[in-house]
Amino acid sequence: MAIEIEIKAWADDWKSVKNHIDNFAKFLGTYEKSDTYWLIPEEMQRFAPELKSGVRIRKEAFTGMGSPLETIIRVCFKKKELRADMEVNIEKEFDITNALVFEELLSNLGMVRGHSKNKKGWSWNYQGITIELSHVEGLGWFCELEIIAEKESPEIISSSRNRLYEILEKTGIDISRVEPRYYTEMLGEKTN
Repeated sequence: MAIEIEIKAWADDWKSVKNHIDNFAKFLGTYEKSDTYWLIPEEMQRFAPELKSGVRIRKEAFTGMGSPLETIIRVCFKKKELRADMEVNIEKEFDITNALVFEELLSNLGMVRGHSKNKKGWSWNYQGITIELSHVEGLGWFCELEIIAEKESPEIISSSRNRLYEILEKTGIDISRVEPRYYTEMLGEKTN
C-alpha cells in the first residue's frame, strides 16, 4: 500500500519553471493523462466507504528518454485527505486492458460517471521525488511534487512536507501559489 504525499502549485510562468527544473532534476519524459472518475451514489456510500472519492480510470501515454510511446490504462482508488495545503492519500491501483468493459462493470455495480480531467506535460525525478509540470485542461499550468512513502506517521508526513517545499523553492514558484484544492473540486467549481 502506497502513501502518496503531494503538493501542487500554480505555475504562472511555466517556461521559467521548466527551465528551473531542467537545471536540477533528471528528465524522465512527456505524458498525456486522461482521467474519468466513477462515483458511488450517496445512498450507497455506507456500503463501500473506501470508495467515497470514487474510482479513477486513467489512460496514460508516456514517452521516456529514448524509449517508445507506452500507453497504459490504470485504475485507482484512494482514501483522500487534505492536511493543510498538502494531499496525503492511501492509494491502490492496478492496470487493465479494456476500459470500456471495466466501465460497464462499474455501471452495473451502480456507479455513475463523474468528472473527467485531461492533463499533459513533462516529468522529472529529483532525489526520489517525482516532479510534473502539467497543463490541466480548463485550469492552467501546475507544478506537482510527490513523494511515495511506505508507511504513514506524523514524522514522515512532516519531513515529506519540508522536502516538498524545499524542492518547490528550487522550481522558482513562491509558496503562496500552492493550491490545496483537488483538481476535481476546481473543475467542478468551473462547471457550477
